[in-house]
Amino acid sequence: MKSPEASAGLSDGAGIAAVAAATANAYSDTDALDRYLVDGLRPAIAVCPSTAEELAAVLRAAATADLAVVLQGGRTAIGLGAPPTRYDVALDTSALGAVIDHVPDDFTITVQSGMRFAALQTFLADHGQFVPLDVPFPDQATVGGSVAAARSGPRRGVFGGPRDWLIGCGVVLSHGATVHGGGRVVKNVSGYDLCKLFSGSLGTLGCIVEATFKLRPLPAADATLIIPAADLDAAIDLGRQIALGVNGLQSIIALDPVSAHDLGLDEAGVVLRAAGVEGAVSSTLQLAGAVAQAGSAIQPEPTAPDFWQRLTDREGTSPRGNAVLVRCAAPPDSLRSATAALRAATDQTCLWAYADAGLLFGQLAAPTSALLPAMVATARKGIEALGGSLVVEHAPVTEKCAMDVWGPAGDGITIMRRIKREFDPNATLSPGRFVGGI
Repeated sequence: MKSPEASAGLSDGAGIAAVAAATANAYSDTDALDRYLVDGLRPAIAVCPSTAEELAAVLRAAATADLAVVLQGGRTAIGLGAPPTRYDVALDTSALGAVIDHVPDDFTITVQSGMRFAALQTFLADHGQFVPLDVPFPDQATVGGSVAAARSGPRRGVFGGPRDWLIGCGVVLSHGATVHGGGRVVKNVSGYDLCKLFSGSLGTLGCIVEATFKLRPLPAADATLIIPAADLDAAIDLGRQIALGVNGLQSIIALDPVSAHDLGLDEAGVVLRAAGVEGAVSSTLQLAGAVAQAGSAIQPEPTAPDFWQRLTDREGTSPRGNAVLVRCAAPPDSLRSATAALRAATDQTCLWAYADAGLLFGQLAAPTSALLPAMVATARKGIEALGGSLVVEHAPVTEKCAMDVWGPAGDGITIMRRIKREFDPNATLSPGRFVGGI
């Protein structure tokens, strides 16, 4: 890989000119390109098409010239994935921000992929509806980027991820052809669900240009309860007890003292969220408190109105200094052992867990940045021994190049590579960023 702030690809001048000619919004000055750095790599040109047709023309020109394209929107998840092996064109989808179709009675909406996620939720709120996904930094994050990165948030245990709410999509492939999957009604014809293929693919198979979601009605009540705990292990035990004994909760989050303090809380504990009919919400939280049999007084909901958004944002926050952000998946009953595996790698941790979903997040720090790759390897070994997995979400660029951010690809890598060759045979889109160097 080339050094930071250098282009990773060999840019053909004629090819770059052809890409620039495909859209009215093309930028090649240094200041503009610096805004599109990916893992320290600078593209030769950045484009921001204003229509899906322009975007398709850009990809056709790039493919013809064998230029590598990295797709991006709000860039809130741009740190996810391995550094690209080539990077010539930054393709910014954020100008594609329109609502295409909304059928409130059918609880469906179709929007362009560059629409900010917060703008989508604001539009739907006026109709008493929402997409039940929690996205870090929704004022910047785009719909397409959130789908491509498979963002879901603290309510994942109940609502799942984007693939569970995406019922249709339009995608431009690397050679400029547009394909459509699913539809704009909840009940579609049977067949292979193409939408699920693109959700979580990190822009390596095609560029999502429109997405159709099924919706839910906004709840009449949305309440939070905090139950203090001695430490993270006690919070996880408490969270698992509540998860097994109480139905109707949307989030069960265990916080260690550091993560609790960062969120404005005084001590470690379990944070519970219930939403729905007001009477049901109240009784659900009362039951959770009774099941917990907490030794200290239960706190009411946080005073800060943006508490849950700040908690969600932690999934996309890059740690400062010599630290990485990791996301671990493990059997829910093994969450305590998973925290032990992370602590065995370093004693400098900030941890929080989704006790109902089997997810553990951690900001792990080392005395020096040079020790980060070995620290990650040790942590991953411990997590994998539990039947789980560890993904590095954010890491300093130099150290990131020396570590495997995804971990073992497993038996599915052969099929994944065949799919990549079918959809993007010349490795035009985000080459090297996904699992197994795809």
